[in-house]
Amino acid sequence: MVFGAVERVDGDAIGTKFLIFGPLVWPLQSFYVSGSVPDQAPPRDGFDTALLLMAGGSESVSVAIPMRALNRPSVVAGYVRLVAALGLMIAMMAFCARYGLGAPKGLEIDVYALAVGLAVGAAFVGGASYLISPWPDPRDRRIRRAGMRITGVAADLAHAAPAALPAIVERLDATLADQGVDWRRAPDAGLPPPSEIDLLVLVRIRAAMANDDESLDADVLERWTDVILDRQAETLEARS
Repeated sequence: MVFGAVERVDGDAIGTKFLIFGPLVWPLQSFYVSGSVPDQAPPRDGFDTALLLMAGGSESVSVAIPMRALNRPSVVAGYVRLVAALGLMIAMMAFCARYGLGAPKGLEIDVYALAVGLAVGAAFVGGASYLISPWPDPRDRRIRRAGMRITGVAADLAHAAPAALPAIVERLDATLADQGVDWRRAPDAGLPPPSEIDLLVLVRIRAAMANDDESLDADVLERWTDVILDRQAETLEARS
């Protein structure tokens, strides 16, 4: 099950899949997770890029991109919210024991008071975890918005699991080649006026960072990222 949604960007979030087996609760993997998105999204500026990760056959699909490492805020939020849910369950059971099934003989503790206390505490803790949930910084938010425009989910592919990227990279490379754009040179050589090509190049650069391509310097890729973010500032800040 996926819990611990944090760092939301336009409705998409980072969540973590937990293994729940009896009393064992263990985080397995974090994901960039979208809400429901149309599986027949129209192409943008002639590019079919919105369909990179989508499958047909239903009115909507949920898109998720696995991350290369566990997201700590998501893991912590997941545990906190699971504990809050457990507290509510215990409170309900205590209430039923007190007023539904009858209190055990000789019970000295006011089970009803315990139920109310647990319910209030669980609700407070669970609600607080949403209020204090971390938000992405402005730069990360813009990068993830670019990812949403291209892949269908607000994701920074620099933090994606490399195994999840081959199909995305293949499609990106093919689309850029059709447009006569070499993403390894484009930010330095100059791009045409700001367009969807910028976003394709940006997402391809972030994917290269996830793959740890030794032929490319990470600092250079980060600088190229900033160049494109500056060019696309108005577009990537348009959504709140």
